[in-house]
Amino acid sequence: MIGDFVARTAVWIAAIGLWVGLHRPSSGFLPEWTGAASALGWAIVASGAWLYTVSALALARIKRDASGTPTRLLVLGPYRLVRNPLYLGIVIIIVGLTVVYRSWQPSALARTALLFVLGHLAVVYLEEPGVRRRFGADYDDYCSRVPRWLPRPGRQV
Repeated sequence: MIGDFVARTAVWIAAIGLWVGLHRPSSGFLPEWTGAASALGWAIVASGAWLYTVSALALARIKRDASGTPTRLLVLGPYRLVRNPLYLGIVIIIVGLTVVYRSWQPSALARTALLFVLGHLAVVYLEEPGVRRRFGADYDDYCSRVPRWLPRPGRQV
């Protein structure tokens, strides 16, 4: 359970570290403080980290069978608002780091966009079909009620 959380988080920290390594300024690893823009960027990073943590812990607590496969569909916590809050948290972190590092160069934006597109395709064509096979009509019902990426306005936590 918690081992899943730790392993998943280690992978994402490495991926974000790679992203930072590709987008940081040549002056060093730590970004320059730019006042309000830096504060905004770090606030965005913190909100993404919070969403990731809450989502990953919810996922780590779900009951699994002997092979490690969840035995029921997770529809609680942030999973009530979006189907992929864990990935959304990572996206929010990367958006925040884009603001912090002021990575507005076209090549940096293109790499980031490519990362988002690849992530979306992996969810749609790899992850979702597996979940659909595992949970069938329950997952189809969940998909009809809960959006993939962005919460619907008016939904309550």
